[in-house]
Amino acid sequence: MRRVAPALALLVTACAPTTGEHTAPRPEVSPLAEAQRAPLVITIDAGPAPDAFAPDAVEAAVDAGPAPLAPDETLTVLSRQLAVYFEPHVEPEWNGSLRAGARVRVLRGPLGHEQCGSFEGRPGTGWYQIEHDGYVCVSRGAVLTRHLRRVLRGPLPTQPRRENAMPYTYAMASRDAVLYRRLPTEADEHNVEPDRFIEGWEPREPIERIPTSLEALEGFEDSPVLRRVTRGMVFSLDRAQTSETQSRFWRTHSGGFVRSDEIHFVGAPALRGVSLTGPVHLPLRFTTARTPLFVRDPRGRLRSARTLPRWSAVPLAEGPSFTEGRDEYVPVEGGWIRRRDARDITAHTPPDDLAPREKWVDVNLDHQFVVAYEGATAVYATLMSSGIGARDGGDNYETIQGAFRIEQKHLTTTMDGNSASGAYSIEDVPWVMYFRGSFALHGAFWHDDFGRVRSHGCVNLAPADARWIFLWSAPALPEGWHSVTAVANDPGTRVYVHYDRQRLGEEGGPGVVPGH
Repeated sequence: MRRVAPALALLVTACAPTTGEHTAPRPEVSPLAEAQRAPLVITIDAGPAPDAFAPDAVEAAVDAGPAPLAPDETLTVLSRQLAVYFEPHVEPEWNGSLRAGARVRVLRGPLGHEQCGSFEGRPGTGWYQIEHDGYVCVSRGAVLTRHLRRVLRGPLPTQPRRENAMPYTYAMASRDAVLYRRLPTEADEHNVEPDRFIEGWEPREPIERIPTSLEALEGFEDSPVLRRVTRGMVFSLDRAQTSETQSRFWRTHSGGFVRSDEIHFVGAPALRGVSLTGPVHLPLRFTTARTPLFVRDPRGRLRSARTLPRWSAVPLAEGPSFTEGRDEYVPVEGGWIRRRDARDITAHTPPDDLAPREKWVDVNLDHQFVVAYEGATAVYATLMSSGIGARDGGDNYETIQGAFRIEQKHLTTTMDGNSASGAYSIEDVPWVMYFRGSFALHGAFWHDDFGRVRSHGCVNLAPADARWIFLWSAPALPEGWHSVTAVANDPGTRVYVHYDRQRLGEEGGPGVVPGH
């Protein structure tokens, strides 16, 4: 029986954090729209380097002749993003998506050619059912893996490492730079960046940056420049290559090429939440800085017994807090710590209509923490950063409050847009779980300020914590898939966002959220 998808907008707006980086998020195109217009991976490199796919080879491959599906038959994705549908035809609802280079098992096919590409009637193309309840059009955007050797002219894109907190290798632009459309030729480099070939040239930043937009940064269609990039933009990196001038470039997963000397690598924040299935239980105090653990000496004076590392989870202890000097001290196991260096994580009574052992997520906006529950049992706790509320009459980026369910999951998705300070772009933000429109829980590696409001509406988590919740929660992302949609008879995990003064499920938040 066909599963019914929830009514979701096909355009998912990306929400990202604030470092002054953005105001109005830019919509991310759904797999449905992307599959209609996305270029093949062959467009990554139209230059002389054999680092892509040949369009005519795709056509040759489908002439290979019919053959029955083998028990272990797979298909390989060639387009940047390929939609997975509930039925073997293009329809408004989509089940999920696959990324270039992904390989998934085929169960049946071909099952017709309705709305499936330009190779209708030829062997090897058409609609195929893949493992985990979905249908994919095998045409220009995908190929049966048995034909891949006829198609492939270079390496497939590197695949996300699901076992890591950071599924790709990430880098940030150290200065304003160029993202080339292809690995540049010597003529491309001389035409686009002539100053680089002047003796004694050194990179210099402009004295004052003029805010610009993503649209203004785009290159012309017949230009070797895909777009200009500004300092602070983030890339997910595929592999390094060397140009004709022996310059080292990184190919990005968005299909561009950026110089290796214009970027620096970005790692994951150190924060990791705590499992509560062992000896550790709520309530806890998380240290947000390296902080002394104070004890009383024989004369009653406070002294530091030792220093607790940042992001330590310390059990609370019985006893009152007190103020001494300008600091308030709160009791923990073994002594006291300063209130300003800690965030408390406490348990919450589960929703009334919860099924036994049903999973749900508690997002506390007052104390900036997230706790994962199975029924009444807390199983994981960590700190987060939610949206900044209105200040001094400014825009309100407060995180929406209420009872929600995870509607869509994306292993990664790009978040970009324009702000008062200029364009921003963060490629492949990891472990994204949309629970209402553009509001999502997701990994954030561009700041390490968890426990404080920080974002433009989303719930920022350290990547390790976002990964834990992503893998634990529903809907499950099938192996090889890049995104998945929750459905009515297999709904996403509940998410409750609230302040202490609100009961679970009480709605709240800004009436209008800029960019959402």
